Amino acid sequence: MFSRDLIRMRIDLSLTPKGPVLIRSGRQGADPTRPDLEWVRTWLGDRRTVYVPGSSLKGVMRAHAERLLTTEGIAITPTFTKPNDKVLNQRSPGDEAYRKTCPLGRTFGSLNLKSRVAVSDLLPGGHSPIGSPDRDEQMRLANRTEQRNGVGIDRLLGSVSGGALFDQEVVVGGRFDGQVTFHNVQLYQLALLLLVLRDLNEGYVQVGSGTSRGNGWVTADIRRLVIEARADAGATGKLYGLGKLAKDLDTYELFAGDEAELPAGLDVRGRLGWQRLEVEGPAVDPLAETLVNGPWSRFLDDARRRKSGWPA
Repeated sequence: MFSRDLIRMRIDLSLTPKGPVLIRSGRQGADPTRPDLEWVRTWLGDRRTVYVPGSSLKGVMRAHAERLLTTEGIAITPTFTKPNDKVLNQRSPGDEAYRKTCPLGRTFGSLNLKSRVAVSDLLPGGHSPIGSPDRDEQMRLANRTEQRNGVGIDRLLGSVSGGALFDQEVVVGGRFDGQVTFHNVQLYQLALLLLVLRDLNEGYVQVGSGTSRGNGWVTADIRRLVIEARADAGATGKLYGLGKLAKDLDTYELFAGDEAELPAGLDVRGRLGWQRLEVEGPAVDPLAETLVNGPWSRFLDDARRRKSGWPA
């Protein structure tokens, strides 16, 4: 399925801390003056800066997407299974691997199937040009970190664990910008991603470490959503997913009803051989409602009827 490029989507995303956020570097340096738990850092030009790794955000998104699917009664394919002739492996044909994988794995990938979702690293002021005043201001705010103390609790005694005092470095400001891209997806998968980002923005999902101690609340602002389909995709007043664009992929058992009427005020325009829909800011909400009420609802009805469509 990846040998062709039938539909692609991009979300320009910004994360802004509502309070302390900690994404740990995973290693402790030799400098005794540094906190025990440090933020992960990278080089941006000649400057050292904190950032949000794409893998950290994607892990949070996948976990919450699984929660949303299981809440709706959708069976999830186990990540690890005992080897046998009936279980998928990395030598399985692509159509068989896709057909026998649950919607979560079809979207975020599995041990036998490549992910349809790619999440970039989110850098301070990443949507602004390097050297611009906004980029410099976001870099300054993000790297103005705070140090907070914590203490370990003995789970058996319920008291302070001896020698368990530690300090952690948290970020409390700045705006982290990055992109989420999708290739060859159905509209229900886009709806699932928009539901995950909505819950992240509403505070029902947190990122990083120490979420039970008040860390990790952020705003998730979708600045722009771009959807591009092949120029021969059909009527311009509708939005089509892979299930409509790839009519020769019956062996993949894609979900039916993969189309939606565009809300008023949204138009598809031609650009270099593609039909392009570009949605900014508040206009994303009406499109999300359309996707949830249409393709997402039809997907749920279809998926619940597939009792043995994939191992679970």
